[in-house]
Amino acid sequence: MRPRLAGTLSTLLLCTLLNACTTYDKPLTPALFPAQTPAPSLDATDVSLELADPDQHYRSPRLRQYLVEVEVPIGRIVEAAGRLALAAEFAQVADAKGADPRTLRLQVDGITADADSRLIYFVPLGPFPLQRIDVKTRLAFRVHLVGPGDTVRWSQPYDSGMELLKLQRKGLVLEPVQDGIQRQMHEQAARLMRQAARDLRGWLEQERRRERVM
Repeated sequence: MRPRLAGTLSTLLLCTLLNACTTYDKPLTPALFPAQTPAPSLDATDVSLELADPDQHYRSPRLRQYLVEVEVPIGRIVEAAGRLALAAEFAQVADAKGADPRTLRLQVDGITADADSRLIYFVPLGPFPLQRIDVKTRLAFRVHLVGPGDTVRWSQPYDSGMELLKLQRKGLVLEPVQDGIQRQMHEQAARLMRQAARDLRGWLEQERRRERVM
């Protein structure tokens, strides 16, 4: 084995051993939610938001090519995104605890998060190899509308699917992959909850029209 190649392999092995357990605990960061514009007029229905497990955390498997693990409070991220989304469609968003019994409760459960990395190609060009590593993230959950008497009136699943992470640049500096995963999970939560809020409002409006016809 050539000395230079042996040295390169030794360096890679040392880096693997030193970084194999690097875990980044990334918090809920509301500034990472994309800006949203409220609907022109807000629905007057009183709604609240409840999560089956608001303290749920997600810890990624070791992203092999980056040698890191990322942990996020996915329950709190979905909860915060949901409150923002409902406030953009409804005039009254109450706290689940102590809400009026007539308040419609939007319950969220089955939260599933995922992050994965895959080496697409690697070209050893001396000390600066050419490589492509794809990182993808996914977020999914189900929402239920619960009325008085704990009756489920409407239910819908939401799933982002595995989406490719595009790391952002700030000048010459590329966003660290752990920051990118944190950001994209906030974006996915905001997008899915905003769709859920719109769907809920549309369903309520349809129900009102049906009641008038009857």
